[in-house]
Amino acid sequence: MTMLVKQIHWIFILLGAWSAFESYEEKNQQIEQIKQSIPSIRNQISKVKLQIEKEKKYLEQRDTVQERVREVQKQIELTQKQLPTEVNATEVQQALSQIGQKIKFKDVEFNQGKEEEQGFYFTKQFKFQSRGTYLQSLIFLEQLEKQERILNVQSLKIMADTEERRSRFQVVSFETTIESYRYNPFSKGSTE
Repeated sequence: MTMLVKQIHWIFILLGAWSAFESYEEKNQQIEQIKQSIPSIRNQISKVKLQIEKEKKYLEQRDTVQERVREVQKQIELTQKQLPTEVNATEVQQALSQIGQKIKFKDVEFNQGKEEEQGFYFTKQFKFQSRGTYLQSLIFLEQLEKQERILNVQSLKIMADTEERRSRFQVVSFETTIESYRYNPFSKGSTE
């Protein structure tokens, strides 16, 4: 027994070596498992990167699409101002009168015609007559162009006035027929 007691340290050393070897083998197996999982992890990483790229592109496209939608909304609002669903005759006459007063036309007269259906829109004619200089007539047309709604000059007649000249500029009689438009909400669009 004493011999066994004297040699017991070898047993402990062998047990320690065996335990270290087992631990070493276990760690090697773990390393091998990790090495084997590296390709699948890289594959997962590449899939995630692709997904991130797709989401970035989507966000960029979403921003551009939202910008386009805002632009279309602005164009729709502008079109609704230019082509309203109702023609307010007094509003059109008031706008023409204000232009005439602003450029100091004399003897301003208005006559409005009947409304006619033209498919998806209606037209209404306004006859505008006044006296002024040729330059005032041109300024009137220029101001007419700056109106929010669509106004079309259908006919224009400028004639030298027969009255006596009181200024250095020739006075002319100005007569124009202006068409105003409104949208026909009951129109059925072309199905061709």
